Amino acid sequence: LYVAYGENYRHLPHPTELCERLGIGRIATDEYHEHFYSNFLFGLVFNPELFLPITATFLATDPFVREIFDKFIPKDCQFVGGAYDKYVNVTAYRYGSGGTLIKPYAYSGRQGYSQVMLEKWFSTNKNGKLYFETILSRAIVPITRMHYIDIAAKDEKFLFLCDTKEIGKQVAAEFRRRFPNKSVSEFYSGMPASILTSYDMIISTPGSAGTGRDIKNLRTCFVFVSTSSEIRNLQFIGRLRPYPAVQNTPEYTYLYLGCIPQHETYANIRAVLYGARAKSFKTRDLI
Repeated sequence: LYVAYGENYRHLPHPTELCERLGIGRIATDEYHEHFYSNFLFGLVFNPELFLPITATFLATDPFVREIFDKFIPKDCQFVGGAYDKYVNVTAYRYGSGGTLIKPYAYSGRQGYSQVMLEKWFSTNKNGKLYFETILSRAIVPITRMHYIDIAAKDEKFLFLCDTKEIGKQVAAEFRRRFPNKSVSEFYSGMPASILTSYDMIISTPGSAGTGRDIKNLRTCFVFVSTSSEIRNLQFIGRLRPYPAVQNTPEYTYLYLGCIPQHETYANIRAVLYGARAKSFKTRDLI
């Protein structure tokens, strides 16, 4: 909106004059691959002496976007850290029960599969609520217990990622009931960052804590979001850091539904992606 210099921004210097007026010579933008179009415009309009795009994710699922990305940041300028450090235990869980309740309309939008639609169905539809309550008690809670509660050392933290606040609220309430010895909080954009250091278990969304957000001493990341995006999947597992950021081997786990064809497809994509990057990779079936 500022770059477009709309009426509400006329009290500020024109964007083309910003660097000169404020004496700015260099602009660095972290997580540059996110909002790629906007960040590209900023570089053009602000026109600093030096513009530094910063990202550890030189990837794009869309071939056209990838072509533009590679032209803007040529491959010989893309700095990578050499061999991938395999420091995370990854476990994929397939939940196969109750598939007759979920119809395609519960998760299909104009652009195909929608995690938001599925979670909203879990929150608002009678059958959806019953199904999610079953998943919560038979899958999410046991997985969390196995990959965090039973193994976590003192002060090690847990992150659960879903796509909607409604599901986040329900998961947080269940965790408080099941794990009374752990402090539990939701965290969304705009909330105090101190939540990430004050609570043991954090329930959030990809936009709030799934990318570019570091949580000190994070032991386990549990992802409920199913996606084929290589960028997002790498960002999710990237929330976990190697020693000495955490003393014990980090745990990354995700749950998908066998009754949804897209989940099966995405699971295969993630298996290839994580299998090559994990210290250990396992798949397990839940009934």
